Order: sequence, then structure tokens, then C-alpha cells
Amino acid sequence: MEPDKNMDRWERAHTHLALVDDAREHAPAHTSDAEDAVQEIFIDLWRTASRYDSARATEAGWVSMIARRRLIDRTRRLQRLPVLESFDEACDLTDDTDEDIHARLDRESRADIARAVLLALPVAQRRMLELALLDGKSHDEIARESGMPLGTVKSHIRRGLHRARALLSRSIPLVSHTP
Repeated sequence: MEPDKNMDRWERAHTHLALVDDAREHAPAHTSDAEDAVQEIFIDLWRTASRYDSARATEAGWVSMIARRRLIDRTRRLQRLPVLESFDEACDLTDDTDEDIHARLDRESRADIARAVLLALPVAQRRMLELALLDGKSHDEIARESGMPLGTVKSHIRRGLHRARALLSRSIPLVSHTP
């Protein structure tokens, strides 16, 4: 059903909001970010308004189609995100007053060895590992920031990990954790 040509913009926007809201309610998107989803849909409608063709679809049909597509995209994007879990309250990492002095010294010596291994790596491999592991950057982000091809970044990281593993196996005796 095509909207009345004399309907003012606010009435049409209200109609579109109802269509988008209806699509959002029927989509498997998370309710916690429903307002963000609706805002993204309206931004997309604003950006793509010039592509609307009344010969191909009614205005309501076009709005519903855009809303449905954006909600599906959003749901898929959210499904790819890792699930983060918080630590238990019993797992308080800030209070180390009862920690065994030997365990702390062992951890510190292992950290020193890890620093030495990182310093023993070639500069490019060390920098890529630092960005990926310490800064938490993705391979794509590292490639963009460094100006290197993505394959080169991945190769540096892989080779750096292999070399670090080899250096660590010579530096730290293997500890067997058999029960």
C-alpha cells in the first residue's frame, strides 16, 4: 500500500518507524541493542533514499526490505563476536599478599625469559607479535597500521611464534602436570 502523496514527512517517518520496529521485533536480534539497530536502519534509509524506485516496490515494502536486511546483517555480525565471561568473585587477582614467594619469583623469572625471547626475535617479527598479542590488534589492523600486506603480517606473526617457541623450549624446562 503506497502512502498518500499529501502525507507530511512526520507522518511518513512515524509509519516507517512502525515498519522498522515491527521488523526489529520479529528479527532474532538482541534486545539490548535494539535502539542501535533502529538507528542504523534509519541512517541506511537516509543514505540510500535516492535508490528508491516506486516502480519496483512500495515505499513501505522498500523500508521493510532494508530493515530486514540490516537486522539480518546485525544478527550475523553479533553471532561472530566472542562470548565474554566475567571472572568469579573468588578469582580476585589484585590481592597477592598470601601468594607463595617461590611462585611469584618463578612467575617473574618466566616473564624475564619471555622478554628476553621477544628481544631475540627479528625486529619485524617482534613488532608484529607485540601488536597482536600485547596490544590485541587483529591482523587486518596491523596490516593497515604498518602498511604491510596482510600475508606478510601473518607470516611475520607465524614465524615469530615458531621461533619464540623454539627459543622458549631451550630456555624453560618443561613442567609435567600429571595428576
